[in-house]
Amino acid sequence: MGCRFIPIAVLSVALGGCAAGLPSPFSIPRGAPTEVRKSISMFYCDAQWRAHGCVRIQQLDLGGTDCSASIPWLIALLKDDTYAWSPSIFYPHTGTPVWHEAKTALYCIGDPALPALDKAIASSDPKLSKRAKLVSDKIRAPD
Repeated sequence: MGCRFIPIAVLSVALGGCAAGLPSPFSIPRGAPTEVRKSISMFYCDAQWRAHGCVRIQQLDLGGTDCSASIPWLIALLKDDTYAWSPSIFYPHTGTPVWHEAKTALYCIGDPALPALDKAIASSDPKLSKRAKLVSDKIRAPD
């Protein structure tokens, strides 16, 4: 059964483990582009869907879509160590952790993510702070 067929509110309750720490699904901005809202709703599913949502945000942003509405969710996903892209007969190794895909999406968004990253750097959560600093430093680094 695909995640897209289950209402987000049900997912956030039923999958509390993966949705824990994410902003409420009811706070997805209605004014955000439709594809960005769809990508954010993927964050309430399993690791593969969360990673796919991050990759979709990367693609949208690189295509010129304003993805800044996804920043609070991507910041929360910086704490997600779950590996996505599970092994299969065609892909024998696990892929990257969800946080890595979120990191890349935040880097794609760039400067608009800096205030939220600065706040995350000041967090008392050492994992979040370290990863947010990693993204912030990459965005701020001169090319």
